[in-house]
Amino acid sequence: MNYPLRQNILICLSLIISIILIGNANAAESKSAAKDVILVLDASGSMWGKIKGKAKITIARDVIKKMLKTWNKDTRLGLLAYGHRRKGDCKDIQQIVPVSLVNAKNIMLKLKKISPKGKTPLSAAVKQAAEILKYTEDRATVILISDGKETCNVDPCKLGTELEKKGVDFTAHVIGFDVNKKKDIAQLKCLANNTGGKFFTAKNAAGLATAINKVVKAAEKEKTGLMISALKTKGGTPLSADWNLYDPSKKRIAYKYNTKKAFFELAPGKYRIQAKVGSASGDKEITIEKDKTTNELLILGAGQLDLKTVMIKGGSNLSANWQILKKNVDNSFKKIAYTYNSKNYKVTVPAGKYTVNVKISSSEKSEVVQVKAGETTNHTIILGSGRIVLSAILNTGGAVVSTNWQIFETLKNDLGKVKKVAYTYNSKAFAIILAAGKYQVEAKSGNAIKSEIIEVIAGKSIDHTVNLAAGRVALTAVMAPGGSKLSTNWNVFELNPDGKPGKKVTYTYNSKIFNMTLPAGKYIAQAISGKASKSLELVISEGKVTTLEVDLQAGNVNLNAKMAGALVNANWNITNAVKNDLGKYKKITYSYNRKSFNVMLPAGKYIVTVTAQKKTANLEIDVPAGKTTNFNIEIK
Repeated sequence: MNYPLRQNILICLSLIISIILIGNANAAESKSAAKDVILVLDASGSMWGKIKGKAKITIARDVIKKMLKTWNKDTRLGLLAYGHRRKGDCKDIQQIVPVSLVNAKNIMLKLKKISPKGKTPLSAAVKQAAEILKYTEDRATVILISDGKETCNVDPCKLGTELEKKGVDFTAHVIGFDVNKKKDIAQLKCLANNTGGKFFTAKNAAGLATAINKVVKAAEKEKTGLMISALKTKGGTPLSADWNLYDPSKKRIAYKYNTKKAFFELAPGKYRIQAKVGSASGDKEITIEKDKTTNELLILGAGQLDLKTVMIKGGSNLSANWQILKKNVDNSFKKIAYTYNSKNYKVTVPAGKYTVNVKISSSEKSEVVQVKAGETTNHTIILGSGRIVLSAILNTGGAVVSTNWQIFETLKNDLGKVKKVAYTYNSKAFAIILAAGKYQVEAKSGNAIKSEIIEVIAGKSIDHTVNLAAGRVALTAVMAPGGSKLSTNWNVFELNPDGKPGKKVTYTYNSKIFNMTLPAGKYIAQAISGKASKSLELVISEGKVTTLEVDLQAGNVNLNAKMAGALVNANWNITNAVKNDLGKYKKITYSYNRKSFNVMLPAGKYIVTVTAQKKTANLEIDVPAGKTTNFNIEIK
């Protein structure tokens, strides 16, 4: 081939490629610069209302048609309507036209088919429009035309605040069309204000046209300020971050949560922006120039930990409590991150070396992990543990009972004591994960206690039942057979071989029914009510419930001291009516400075001595079992 000819061909090809590349670059620039807007139209039943003889829906169609003629060709537009398909349905929201470059003819064909019918779920419609525009990832603008208030139990004010916080740069411009009530206007205005949007009212067709022109200008006007994303490393993908913005005085002036991009509309000046992702954070000084948006990337120099734990290698993931610790210069540890009850703990942390601590029940282990910037470190901790499920019964083949449990290591420490590793109360099945090894378990139900040695095997789940060899008893006391149960003080003693009370094993106060669990065997139960008491032998059998009613053979006495018929404060003394072997009356009870004296006494005869104002009176009383007797003692 002729060299000059080949050279010309190459030059032409170069020019063609350059034109194509420039065209593509311009197209890409145009696309990136294009703005997305969704128009949300109220098509509820009230839009059939008329203004000067013309339906509001017709007015809205006409105004939108004019708006489309001057619409910016680089701004993509979508159309969403609500209340046009079903009556009384708060979910009647539909995207009529997807977000795209404007095709006025297509949009108007769709609009003509809308026939207002239903409710006004304006908040849900605005939220749906925001989600279509991916408002948490990029700038998003919604224009709402509504002729009334929200009728589907959602607060537009709260929605506006939520969208503003979560959105990169979300804005809702609102037009209240033929809205007259101040409360309804305030609701719509609040939605606009809370998202940094504009609010206008329109009374008629001309007013709507003016309002929509102002809103369109506001929508097309580019906000300026700061657009920022956080990355683990340079060239990484944006992370969902929490953002705080500070002015030069270090005062926080704005914030956003959980966004991959954050936009802040700012006046020119200097600011400091801070991002937090998991336990990694970073900040940057930025300068905002007039009428310009500063685009920034904040490099955190972080990586991700992906943590799991198993009992043995190849075992299933377990829910665990996690701590990420950073070693300080003085060898102490600072907690960087933590979570509870997680099977797969994923957390972003600054690059570096960490101690990872995992704990399940009483099984715990720590390992050192290195995290590299921009990388995900997968780490599984093998606990070398097993699972034990403890239960207790009163007798062989008996039902499981609620039990208090304690678990101890079997080896003593330097102080000669064994370490308690776990405990629980009132549990029928105590399931716990422990490091492999031997333990002493103690089961306690009432006053029945038993200890046994168990072995936990790594990777295994073992059921262990402790037989307490015990029974239950229900103790009650009455003044006489057939009487009401008394609030009674109880003591239970072991029964010595000589038939006398031995060691006290349990007690209670002021109980009408004393329920307890005791090891099988013989005991002495003592009931005390007032000055009446009685002891009976009690036999407990494994797995059985023993009921014992103690007949105190006692009565209740109400004593009143009077002088000249009126009650007076007096000192009281009660003795047996019969002298003892020493020729004296045995004192039973006494009280001081009381007008009335109430006491329970064993059935029988007593002498009551009452003293008031240096005068004394005596009265012999007969106390019958099972009754309450009143006595008035006149002091002369």
